[in-house]
Amino acid sequence: MFLICAAGCSTCTLVGPKEAGFKVRKGGSYRGVDNIPLITGYNFYIPWVETVEKVPTTMNHIVWSDSKTEGSPDDEAITIFCNGGAGFKVNVGLNVSVIAQEAPHMWIRWGTLDVEYIMKTFIRNKIRGSMQNISSTMTVDSILNNFTTLESACNTAIGDTMRAYGFQLNGFNILSKPIAVNKALEDAIDAKIVAKQDAEKTVMQLQTSIAEANKKVATARGDSASAVIEATGKAEAIKALQAQVTPTYVDYIRAEKWDGVLPTTILGSGSNTLFNLK
Repeated sequence: MFLICAAGCSTCTLVGPKEAGFKVRKGGSYRGVDNIPLITGYNFYIPWVETVEKVPTTMNHIVWSDSKTEGSPDDEAITIFCNGGAGFKVNVGLNVSVIAQEAPHMWIRWGTLDVEYIMKTFIRNKIRGSMQNISSTMTVDSILNNFTTLESACNTAIGDTMRAYGFQLNGFNILSKPIAVNKALEDAIDAKIVAKQDAEKTVMQLQTSIAEANKKVATARGDSASAVIEATGKAEAIKALQAQVTPTYVDYIRAEKWDGVLPTTILGSGSNTLFNLK
């Protein structure tokens, strides 16, 4: 009779392929998960004796940031401190999923399988601790200028931590450059960035000036070399012409241009003529 009554009071539920499910006994000497067996498909259970707990194993995308347009409208950025005590707000994004075999242990540990609640409370605190352990070994400049190093180290540490609590980390990202919590530190960082940019600009201007000066020197040298070559060419030409102009050649040119008229001008004492054609 009891079995018939129990069968009549049983309830059926479906554990889908994207869920992890298991039965929990409410009565008996052991009030908890019985050997932690996972169940799938349709399952019958008696509500006043046992329950079927199930949790999705699909991917969850979680964002904790200070942006009102991404994640929560509240400021949920994680605050960490670097070597020296300076604090930074870090916007992070995670892709996580529940490890199916760990679902019963998660239920025993927290008494709930509400993934969002678990992530926002216990797991968030663990993630912050992992990030803090890494950031405390880094300087301000390292966090600001090499935050990809922080991201990579956190990805490994957080993955190990979450796996120990039944979650699989499929991606961890720092969504933007860490933000200094202290306004004075933020102003100092901005001033340092501006000074660095100005210094780089000055170096570039100096390099440009040197390049232009070298170009002018090269042009001047080229012009000077051209002038020397041209002058040398002219000198060689004159030298060649001078070598050709002999006294005999000069007399020949004079004779070639004479029109046959004897000169009427007497030079000197009158005993000599302008041309001596003898």
